[in-house]
Amino acid sequence: MEPPKDKMPMTRALLMAGTALFFSIIILIFSTLPFTAPFFVGSGTTGIVENYTGGTVAKVVGTVTGVATGALEVFTGADVAISAVGEIVAGVVSFMAWVVFYTWFMIAGIKLMNGRRALNRFFISGTSVVTGLIPFINIIPSVFIGVLLTIWQTRKEDADNKKEYFETLNEQQKIPYARG
Repeated sequence: MEPPKDKMPMTRALLMAGTALFFSIIILIFSTLPFTAPFFVGSGTTGIVENYTGGTVAKVVGTVTGVATGALEVFTGADVAISAVGEIVAGVVSFMAWVVFYTWFMIAGIKLMNGRRALNRFFISGTSVVTGLIPFINIIPSVFIGVLLTIWQTRKEDADNKKEYFETLNEQQKIPYARG
């Protein structure tokens, strides 16, 4: 009898957590696009102007461009359209994250729809997806939290399986063998 194999070794857990954090940051950026867009425009302008002029002029031009973009958004009402686009992209990224992690968990042999803790995992996965699709609530890093909870449950199952294996092994060693 061989010891049970871990479904969630630490390296896989760290890779999944890091990927989930990446997805959550991308979702946050797109969810807050009316606020982050002027920053990106100003930073991009700074980078481009810095190639031609130098540091100080580039910083001034980048700051002015960012502030002007923000003011233009607010006074023209473009922030509503930008917000809508940002929320749509954030929803798409959230759904893509769910597909990526669902596939990754399936490949690792971790079933989200059946098994011992299927209801918990299904609830965590469903809540993560739904929260990621709701505008302004998707600022919460639901992908990251959902993946961390699933990792935690799986690692707990791995520990329980190992404990059960060693208890069974100890019980088998206590049984005297009949010689005949």
